[in-house]
Amino acid sequence: MKTKASHHPVTFDLGNGEFIRISEGVLHSNLKHDGDGMEAYNAAIDGMEGTLLALACVGVTLDTLKVQEAVGIALEGICNHHTD
Repeated sequence: MKTKASHHPVTFDLGNGEFIRISEGVLHSNLKHDGDGMEAYNAAIDGMEGTLLALACVGVTLDTLKVQEAVGIALEGICNHHTD
């Protein structure tokens, strides 16, 4: 199966300097954390980022208010589940 990512760059500004940026089928973010005990959190972030990249590759429009809200809610859930 071939996919073609949208060439329209999308940036999710998540506050506190955190971001996810998708452009031409490449995703960059600074959401992962180093340190002991962060493996499950980082795996959850990988899953969310992989889903966003897959959506972009099949042409889903990501720069809508609803998608921005959904990403924020998903990240909040990940943080709530994986932090003390």
